[in-house]
Amino acid sequence: MGIISAKPSSSQHGQGSAAGASAAVEPSGHSWSAPSHSHAAREEPAAAAANNKKDAKNVAIRPATSAIAASTAAASAAPPSSIVSLGDYDTPEILPRVAIIGAGYLGTRIAADLLMLGSEVSVYDQTLSVTKDRGQVTLNKKIFEVVLDCEKSNLLSLSGMCPPAESGTIPWKPWPEVAPRQARSCRSVEEACKDADIVIEAVPDKVELKSDIFARALISASPHVILATNTLSIPLGKLQKGVRDQLGVLGLRTQEPRVVGLRFLAPVVFVPLVEVTLTPPQMVGRDRTDLLNILHAWCKAAFQCDVQGAVADSANAKGLALDIRAMKRNYMRIRLDTATAGRRQSAEAKLRKARRLGPQALAALKPEEVFGFSEQVCVVCLQEDSPPTVKSAICGHLALCQDCADLLKKQTRPSCPICRSRFVAEQSWCSI
Repeated sequence: MGIISAKPSSSQHGQGSAAGASAAVEPSGHSWSAPSHSHAAREEPAAAAANNKKDAKNVAIRPATSAIAASTAAASAAPPSSIVSLGDYDTPEILPRVAIIGAGYLGTRIAADLLMLGSEVSVYDQTLSVTKDRGQVTLNKKIFEVVLDCEKSNLLSLSGMCPPAESGTIPWKPWPEVAPRQARSCRSVEEACKDADIVIEAVPDKVELKSDIFARALISASPHVILATNTLSIPLGKLQKGVRDQLGVLGLRTQEPRVVGLRFLAPVVFVPLVEVTLTPPQMVGRDRTDLLNILHAWCKAAFQCDVQGAVADSANAKGLALDIRAMKRNYMRIRLDTATAGRRQSAEAKLRKARRLGPQALAALKPEEVFGFSEQVCVVCLQEDSPPTVKSAICGHLALCQDCADLLKKQTRPSCPICRSRFVAEQSWCSI
């Protein structure tokens, strides 16, 4: 298992001691309003926070395909051997448009996190689609309950964000100078997915349901759209086939649907990494590159799912055997325990605030301020000539030299020597 770091290395940007920390980023100075669903230029003020300037300039927001092209160029500039830090990314001016299908626990939290990161978010849920106006009010309340939970956990304060109104019924302004934000409630899958760059489903684990959603999404989404599933138990290849079959039922002719696995780890908000599942052909094609570029725009890191059967299940498995395999895949997925999640969320909040203040504030952050740990030598071998160079992406601790990390990864379930969280070594952009 390895880490996909969706950010260029610190050497490219000359940032300081906080370079080793993981962060999702709020675009500096960007405002956001409800999506217009047009790829025409949208003017948004961009405050030059890094230099404390009072004047602002308008930035024309281009289609996310431009972001994909730009970040692909940045990625290709990084040498394959470079270790990519999970916190070094110059804020992009372009963020992907997101459609989220399902507004339960997971879908609501994904919507809240991506709103905080600045993306335009549209949501469809059958329970919200009966009446459009009431659906919008209900969606606002659900999302802002999540945001208010972040405030109670001190995450908004740590990140420098303003809390929303207690009622949660009006759009939220995370900073006084930006436009109000809200996810748009839609009355159909097709409406939510119109011009979307990525469609994220958060519905029950049923192949037929997920396949139908993705097939309908392709009617109105952007041609390059990524279809991201949060499944815990369905093999990716099986879902891809389901989508192709459903497209045939609907009489739709389209290119191969770009279905990928993208799992947001609970509690989702302020969690800076996700799990990615790709088939072998996707690993060497555009699907991988474009998915990483979307994560790049959100400054998210990702680790590859190594659960057996997550891509393709045994062709001989039938009936009860299939159910048992599905339960095993669900059980084997990485999850964050409460303590680890809390540490990562707090660290993420501090980094978002520093990023908004600018490069100097980010460079001034020390690892011990973010993760409560800093060491000059590997904590396993304690050799003076073995500085810690390998970070555990799950907990964020930089504590191992390369040799000790390689030995640790050979264990059945390796754990961080500092906090005993699951150990997943951070790798470069170019490898998983």
